[in-house]
Amino acid sequence: MHDGTPCARGFSYRLPLALLALGVLQAPSAFAYIDPNSAGPLSQMLFPLLIAIASVLAAMRRIIRQSWLRVYRATAAILRHAIGRGESPMP
Repeated sequence: MHDGTPCARGFSYRLPLALLALGVLQAPSAFAYIDPNSAGPLSQMLFPLLIAIASVLAAMRRIIRQSWLRVYRATAAILRHAIGRGESPMP
């Protein structure tokens, strides 16, 4: 049984087998041609998608701004009420 230790001659079979496997399993060279006009259809598909994403972000920005404004106004009202009664606004 071989456990990966060097055999009596001081030679291990793991390295040559690994190199042979890398040589056999290596992918052959591939050459490809990219058409210069292939960017046209790609941009026609991606541009409407980018417009839709930008529109959603603009709508979300407006909603987030309004939500924070409500939180700000509610916090300011609570603090004004607490200060008006002479209490410390901080616990």
